[in-house]
Amino acid sequence: MLLSRMDRHVLASAFWASLMTLLVLLAITLALFLAELLADVGQGQAAAGQVIQLLGLRIPEALLLIAPLALMLGLMLALGQMTQQHELGIFRSSGLAAGRLMKPVVLLAMAWVLGLLLISGWLAPWAERQSQSIHQELAEQLLVASVKPGQFNVIGNDGFSVYVERMDPDTAALENLFIYLPTEAGVEVVTASQGALQFDSVRGQRMLSLFDGVHVRHDASLPSGLSRIEFERNDIFLPQPTAAITMRDIDGMSLPTLFEQPLVDGLAERHERYAPAVIAIVFMLIVLPVTLERPRANRYGIVLLGLLSYLLYSNAIQIALGQFEQSVFLARFGLWPMHALALLLAFGLWLNWYRRW
Repeated sequence: MLLSRMDRHVLASAFWASLMTLLVLLAITLALFLAELLADVGQGQAAAGQVIQLLGLRIPEALLLIAPLALMLGLMLALGQMTQQHELGIFRSSGLAAGRLMKPVVLLAMAWVLGLLLISGWLAPWAERQSQSIHQELAEQLLVASVKPGQFNVIGNDGFSVYVERMDPDTAALENLFIYLPTEAGVEVVTASQGALQFDSVRGQRMLSLFDGVHVRHDASLPSGLSRIEFERNDIFLPQPTAAITMRDIDGMSLPTLFEQPLVDGLAERHERYAPAVIAIVFMLIVLPVTLERPRANRYGIVLLGLLSYLLYSNAIQIALGQFEQSVFLARFGLWPMHALALLLAFGLWLNWYRRW
């Protein structure tokens, strides 16, 4: 498809305005993400050396949040400036068809949408898997580091407590351990002369291997209410790190893999992946009639109106996605009714502008 000089001029103006807007919004969003990561470091939930890597892995997430907005604002600023400089007035008076003006805008929007689909379908899941792997590793390191000799160490949120008298810094071998295990039936107490922190590759979980000890358990079926077992070895799995508990496997799946998932989970995630691309298309259609309808209007006021519309639409999508977990019936329809209504409104505005051009 050949582009005329006018097409290239409009396309270049819209592209650079959208790109500059994207970079500004990306910097602001990453600054907010960086504040979150630094807060985790301050609370001992992350390592300072991993902050830059974790921040880089959140770039796809940030792009999905701001790229549709950047496209809309970039088009508004570029077309608004061309209107105020009377360029579009010259195009119109020279007999230029409205469809010709749409051509470069649609080309930019389609490239933008394709990029969003690639990010949401493949790049963002990959970044999520890498990020979860780092968080898992950090959580395990913090879990091991939390066992300090000479004091009681509470691991996890269920009251699991360990006391270690000595720890070899080279081999991480433990001596003279006392373990307190709260259970639904009561409590369990374990003592051992030797111990070691190990990793079970089958279950993917840290465990504490104890040697030459005694396991005392509350047992209501016995007359004394207690049972005492001496052991040579006893493996106790440690509580899972928080990262492992909150991780959703579906977040790391590529878009084609999501079609194999159950109805509610797979549909909700697919619609969430499609949403940025659809939003970009909707607001691309709205930009021309809103920006060019009033050529003498303050373009920053129009930008504010567009920003408000974007926030309402994107928040409505998030609310609808939250309702999918409550209703399978709504999940079957997904976000398509909402997108269809928005597209119908956008097309109506565009068609009215097209006829008046």
